[in-house]
Amino acid sequence: MLLVCRNYPVCDAYVRVLPGTNKPVGTMANGKLRAMRNTAHRYFDMIHKSGLMTKNEAYQWLAYKVCAPLSQAHIGLMGEYYCQQVIDESKKLLISRGKLREEKREAG
Repeated sequence: MLLVCRNYPVCDAYVRVLPGTNKPVGTMANGKLRAMRNTAHRYFDMIHKSGLMTKNEAYQWLAYKVCAPLSQAHIGLMGEYYCQQVIDESKKLLISRGKLREEKREAG
């Protein structure tokens, strides 16, 4: 189930809720923010799925990187700025530990 913006689908913002409840799993997000959260989760999840850290350690690392208490260190609560920080820091860690190849940058 979803909680949607009052002006949905014009504003296209929504948030999923926990099954069987009306409790949101994060904050409302438009299409751009949902895409950033998915990307942030993809790189963040690689940290614990690759064996670099346990899932708990990865969330502690995330809390440290975004300067948030552990209870608030969840990608579903983050805006665009912090999602980009998670993407950048996760990539940096994964590349430095040989779990991800560095992306080639365009010249110019």
